[in-house]
Amino acid sequence: MATAVTVSPDGGTVFVTRDSEGNGTNRDYATVAYNAATGQQLWARRYNGPGNAGDDPAAIAADPNGKTVFVTGYSKGAGTGRDYTTILRRRHREATLAQPLQQPPEKRLRRRIRTGDQP
Repeated sequence: MATAVTVSPDGGTVFVTRDSEGNGTNRDYATVAYNAATGQQLWARRYNGPGNAGDDPAAIAADPNGKTVFVTGYSKGAGTGRDYTTILRRRHREATLAQPLQQPPEKRLRRRIRTGDQP
């Protein structure tokens, strides 16, 4: 089951993210893009954090042109515990990692990303 779903502003692409067991990497972010009209998979990408352990996406949003997707959630750091981590996904590029934000484990990640035109 998907953790989060968003649609590109033009309605042409559906982006889905969830956790997925990696081969020796524990849970990773898994993000897939689909053609909204046909359901055909356009691309799929995984993210395994620096701690090589439980990475759990929580929210997803597309930029205004629909070419970049932002996925945010928790990622196990290398010696830092569970950090907030946001990655960027593009069809033909690997992830660009934003600097993880270290937070105490009792803090909870908001399950929604605010974008410019949403309340």
